[in-house]
Amino acid sequence: MAKMLKTIWKFKLSVTAGIQTVSLPADAKVVHMDVQDNTPCIWVLLDPNMPTKQRDVLCFGTGHEVLASADRHIGTVLIGPFVWHYFWG
Repeated sequence: MAKMLKTIWKFKLSVTAGIQTVSLPADAKVVHMDVQDNTPCIWVLLDPNMPTKQRDVLCFGTGHEVLASADRHIGTVLIGPFVWHYFWG
């Protein structure tokens, strides 16, 4: 029996506070978050053959109110003088 191979994909995120969506397989796992070319990105380990679903990503600046729906912290990035915190919604 052949094992399914996973790959790492990059997803660019918005720098503005609020909710955005990304389309990922259900078992996808974020392995890293950083800034590339002044854009926040997540690198995700996933099986590209699995069906995807929309996932909400919530972004908040330091000192901003955080929505109650913020579930799990994805990562934090520094862009210029600002610090942005990303969560699954």
